[in-house]
Amino acid sequence: MATPDVDPDLTAELLDVALQAASAAAELVHGSRPAALTVETKSSATDHVTNMDRSSEALVRRIIQRRRPADAVIGTGRGEAAKVRA
Repeated sequence: MATPDVDPDLTAELLDVALQAASAAAELVHGSRPAALTVETKSSATDHVTNMDRSSEALVRRIIQRRRPADAVIGTGRGEAAKVRA
C-alpha cells in the first residue's frame, strides 16, 4: 500500500492551529473556572456537559474557523454540517 504524500507546510500549519486552540482552551478552563459549574445532561442521564465544556469547545471552534475557514469542524458537543471543498 502506498503512503500518501504529506505536505510538510500543511502539517506545520495544522499543528500550529491545534496548539493554539488547545492552549487557548486550557487557559480558559484553568483561568476562568467558576466556583460552581453548571452541569447538564445531553443524550442520556449519564452523558454530562458543563458550561466550561461548552465554552472551551466554542473557543476551539472559533480559532479553527478563523484560521481554517474552509475546513469542517465536527465534534461531539454540538452538531454542525461539514463544509465541502470544491
